[in-house]
Amino acid sequence: MKRKVILLGIDSVPMRLIRRFVDEGILPNMKRLMEEGSYGDALPSFPAYTPTNWAALCTGAHPGTTGASNWARRMENGQILSTFDSRTINCETIWEVAEKSNLKSLIVQYPGSYPPRISSGYVIAPLYKGLTTLQILPGGEYTTDEPMTENDRRIRISEATNWKGLDSRNLTEAKEAEIWILREGELSEISSSLAAKLAGATEDGAEIGPETKVQKAGKVKFELKFNLLAYKDKNGSEKVILTSKKNASDPLAELRIGQWSKWILTDIPTVDGLKRVSMRFKLRKFDLSNGKISLIRSEIYPAVDFTYPDSLSKELIEKVGPFFEHTALFNRCHLRKYRDLDRIEEDMETVFEELDYQVDWFIRSAKYIDKKYGWDLYYLHWHFPDSALHAFLSAADPESPAYERKRGEFALEKLRKTLILCDKLLKGFMDNFGDNSYIVVVSDHGNSPNKYICDITKFLCENNLAVLDSEGRLDISKSKVYPFGGLQLNINLKGREKTGIVEEKDFIRLQEEIIDKLLDWRVANSNKRVIAFALTKEQAQVIGYWGPTVGDIIFCYNGGFAWGKVEKGSVEIAPLSANHGCQYPTTSTKLSSILGCFMISGPGIKKGFEWPKDDLGYIKLIDVVPTLCYLLHIRPPRQARGSVLYELME
Repeated sequence: MKRKVILLGIDSVPMRLIRRFVDEGILPNMKRLMEEGSYGDALPSFPAYTPTNWAALCTGAHPGTTGASNWARRMENGQILSTFDSRTINCETIWEVAEKSNLKSLIVQYPGSYPPRISSGYVIAPLYKGLTTLQILPGGEYTTDEPMTENDRRIRISEATNWKGLDSRNLTEAKEAEIWILREGELSEISSSLAAKLAGATEDGAEIGPETKVQKAGKVKFELKFNLLAYKDKNGSEKVILTSKKNASDPLAELRIGQWSKWILTDIPTVDGLKRVSMRFKLRKFDLSNGKISLIRSEIYPAVDFTYPDSLSKELIEKVGPFFEHTALFNRCHLRKYRDLDRIEEDMETVFEELDYQVDWFIRSAKYIDKKYGWDLYYLHWHFPDSALHAFLSAADPESPAYERKRGEFALEKLRKTLILCDKLLKGFMDNFGDNSYIVVVSDHGNSPNKYICDITKFLCENNLAVLDSEGRLDISKSKVYPFGGLQLNINLKGREKTGIVEEKDFIRLQEEIIDKLLDWRVANSNKRVIAFALTKEQAQVIGYWGPTVGDIIFCYNGGFAWGKVEKGSVEIAPLSANHGCQYPTTSTKLSSILGCFMISGPGIKKGFEWPKDDLGYIKLIDVVPTLCYLLHIRPPRQARGSVLYELME
């Protein structure tokens, strides 16, 4: 009998945090997976970036081979693409190998899966531009109060006039407002870190380095208006309706306090013509007598062309429901920027409602497609846990310099609820597919609180290696070296760089000088060393780095040290923040770790087996693909360098 292999990727979740919450008794399905299978800490490929390690988890290859050593990559034709784009990945993937063995794959929100390199499988909600690939507009709030963020809009309530169909509703009081949905601006070839932040997502390291600047791809402008009618009827019932025209007999949505509307499907103009999109609304607050309303709109996301093949989009909308990339309000919940815990609690209630829908959508879509078309290999990447850990881990971890007990307990509870949703996701797949499947839960890395913030550009300037222009930006034309992504440096070599100033005869000497200075970088008035290691490109082969996408120097920050901008000097105490991409991959605290998680159950897998890292070393993420290929009875991808994890098999 053919067995399925299911990989559930929960971004940024460390095994250490799972163990804690399993011990608390709140993750019964993860506990069951650990009891019925094998598990352990997982060592990410260096650096512990999101694209780097999701590439490792679908190819089994090192970053020097995959080409995903940074968040973006300049192609040979000069085009800059996100390394979430399959065209940047130089390696054969597990789903390509599976297809050659007549196995069908279903790939959901997984980096490196689009444009598709398979013909017989399915790709859903691809993220080929980054974390905000297909989003038309971020969600936000329409409120009679002062808006909190640029995603929110203020509305004004007035007496309802010129409405049709009011008689049938037996109204005693009615007021109206206009809900305008506007967008005007440039589209881009890659998702910018700003776009991700507006959506509440986090691209750790994506904003670092000149090679990640966004390319413009065209302009878009659209306007969409809904009419809002807020009323009280003769029975004292209060309700809000949304319409396209002022006709109460033809509502698009009807809402009571605390309720989400049904999904609204409508057409908007885009650069590609009219596009069908989906959205829904939640009435969060409503005080008709005082003219107060808070209305939440979900992200606007396509209702067509969000799958491969395209025809599957319509089916999923009809049978499963609309999809979205990001929740409406999470961008307002980062504790570093906002300190009103009551308000964040209220916003997070809405966030978790949307995430509960999204988790159900993953389960129902997998079930529907399997029943109608069948699939053998399932790959899911769910990014929200990463955003939650960036937002709440530093506040929750007592080892963070910004820890405060009350705020810490609040933040830890948000991490609990996030992991409970991960547990629900696992339950859905175990209940529907567990009897005849290998189920893997894995993360691309973990996360750790920052203790120091380090400014590499200021450090280079302090050491006469780089120069700033009059506006305080790096002037590459006058600099000997410049950052190439978050953890790489390029020497400004004559004949290779457009603005090269370093002679070839000085290259090796300068390379050694830069490495010496990096290793001597220390915290002022302290002996703490900022950099864990610094290697030449040739030396970096030992950590999987080679090839044309790699810089001249590769380095890594010590545990607790993270990148960022610093006002004075080049190092300062970190504010409330957590990272993973910049620090040594084994960095850990009692609560968390940058090490990821790996759990697997299925026929022939040892039960209750914890991987003995002190005897065998860590499970490496590049080991996952060869192991899954072994279980599927197919060869591994050609460039895979990981090993089959025979020790976890009976």
